[in-house]
Amino acid sequence: MNTVALTGTLNTSDTGPSQVLEGLAGALADTGFEVYAFTHGDKDTHPHQDVYISQFEETPQSVPEFLWYFKWARNEIQDLDPDIIHPLEEYPFAADVRTVQWTSDSYERWRLCREDFRGYGYFLGDVVLNISNRVGASRTGTIVASSPETKRQMESYWRVSPDVVIPLGVDREIRTPPTDVSSPPRILLPGRITPKKGQKEFLNAFNPNTETCEIDIVGGVSDKKYWESMDGWHEHHHGFVSRSRLLELYKRSDIVAVPAIHENFSMVAVEAISQGCVVVITEKCGFAQLDDVASNKSVTVTTDSRATASAVKDLVTDPDLGHRKDAAFQLSSQFTWDQIANEYKDRTYSALIQ
Repeated sequence: MNTVALTGTLNTSDTGPSQVLEGLAGALADTGFEVYAFTHGDKDTHPHQDVYISQFEETPQSVPEFLWYFKWARNEIQDLDPDIIHPLEEYPFAADVRTVQWTSDSYERWRLCREDFRGYGYFLGDVVLNISNRVGASRTGTIVASSPETKRQMESYWRVSPDVVIPLGVDREIRTPPTDVSSPPRILLPGRITPKKGQKEFLNAFNPNTETCEIDIVGGVSDKKYWESMDGWHEHHHGFVSRSRLLELYKRSDIVAVPAIHENFSMVAVEAISQGCVVVITEKCGFAQLDDVASNKSVTVTTDSRATASAVKDLVTDPDLGHRKDAAFQLSSQFTWDQIANEYKDRTYSALIQ
């Protein structure tokens, strides 16, 4: 059995990077690989019997701690001597395959949404980790970008083109056929409450007491001042919810809005279509830039947060909304981790394991 070593985040809170590592690791194991993951975070087990987790002693909170984690992972991987080394985040050492999910989030925030800028200390730390990722890319055999947006960033900031774009996904088991359109239609607005996500501009186009649709808001509050400016919507807010509760909210929704000013990919969008929800998403999100997505009737790509609200209003009265939900569920079959693991196997691993 061929062995694969992954590196990255693994948290019980199911953040985007953790979902990527857990989902891809399990799917690679299902395709016949023995998978070893060298992780940081608070989760030290994986549900798949052929995925083995080695956990760094603590979650890195600073650049020196991240560099110490990278060195630890390198030493562990050298002792293992796997057939394939495949980092999923900013790992500065040699690798066979590298998945690049982002370059510098802080720079993108500074460039596109100054309200969401987290300060120069965080910015400088992010720059150092970005350089670490770039150095690692120069030491990698095959570089994979997770979206066209990440590809654009790599070419613009790193002057490096990925060898291939392979998207992110969800577990096949969570896919659920769509429910009938609700009366009135239900809209879900998921994501951390922060200016980058564009919730305020989106909600300004609606009346909290409207009877034409039901709007649910879900996600933890990262910017209290920003959330306080939307006080009329607080009764619609479910807060930060568990994974199972989030899936329930998707299942009862008809339309999922992603009015973000920028997203490297958008796991929300993939989760939404897996539950048969129509998605309205801005063009700055990596998922929206995939060819099969942009041309699908279940996804509406908009220019900004306000245009996202306008498109959602049109869909609320669209007699074809039910068929669009069916198309969303069909589209989600292309974004399951087993499909994506097979893409990695065929397009990046095959030459290494012959």
